[in-house]
Amino acid sequence: MILIGFHLALCALLIIFRRIGIIRTDDSMIPVILLIPVVGPLIYLERVWMEEREKAGKKQIDLEKMEIDDVRYARIDHVQSNNESITVPLEEAMEINESRVRRSLIMDILRRDPDSYLTVLERASLSDDTELSHYATTSMMGIQSRYEKEIGDMEKLREKFPDHVGLEDKYIRTLRKYIDSGMISGQVKKVYQGKLDGALKKMLNLDPGRKAAWYESLMNQIQMGETDGVEKTIVDLIQRWPEEQRGYQVYMALAEKLKDPAMAAKVIEWAKDENVYLTREGKNWLEFWQTEKAENS
Repeated sequence: MILIGFHLALCALLIIFRRIGIIRTDDSMIPVILLIPVVGPLIYLERVWMEEREKAGKKQIDLEKMEIDDVRYARIDHVQSNNESITVPLEEAMEINESRVRRSLIMDILRRDPDSYLTVLERASLSDDTELSHYATTSMMGIQSRYEKEIGDMEKLREKFPDHVGLEDKYIRTLRKYIDSGMISGQVKKVYQGKLDGALKKMLNLDPGRKAAWYESLMNQIQMGETDGVEKTIVDLIQRWPEEQRGYQVYMALAEKLKDPAMAAKVIEWAKDENVYLTREGKNWLEFWQTEKAENS
């Protein structure tokens, strides 16, 4: 009787745990739990324990995989024949004298994510290593073709949906990435800067309160060398949003483009105002220009 009483108490405890969600009972195990005194519940508890161990192991493996994925593009692990492992930053891999090792390191990482290493690809395309140079050049051409196809496809969609803000935003971001990639220059770059200028102005017509579009439009004009009227617009924006650091950064970009030290000094004084919100990047930016001003005084 004591054994049966203990068995019933154990079954009741498992049922309560199941209802409140502490454990999840497999329905196929219920007859085993109920019909085999004491041993049935113990068999089930052992099974639960084994399942929890498996889950914990899987979580650990998933965590390790996620950590590896987070860092695999930042550095390259190369295992030498003597089983000694070395970790080499990608930029330093370009300086390795042994062509076989350099080629192995660079081509391995660039096969995975060449878009993130366009600068290194450009350097590799000028390498004396014929195989590496060919691969880098081919990769850059592939990336360039992909950008141009994506932009062309979006331009067709823009004709069908001229007032689609989300599409316009994606088009702007793609153009900016392509322009900043370093793969285009000269007249070709100016063509795409012109496309970006038109897209940003269209965005401002669709959404006049979009701050980022205002600042990017002005910065793009400065980069194109079209500076007429830009200062007035920047001043208007600073007066409209005096706390926004991007206005002062664009203003400084204009001063730098025009090589106007008086304008630069004015921007620094404005940006030092206590009401201007500066991020860490903004504080570093202001400190840099204050140092430049002090050295040139």
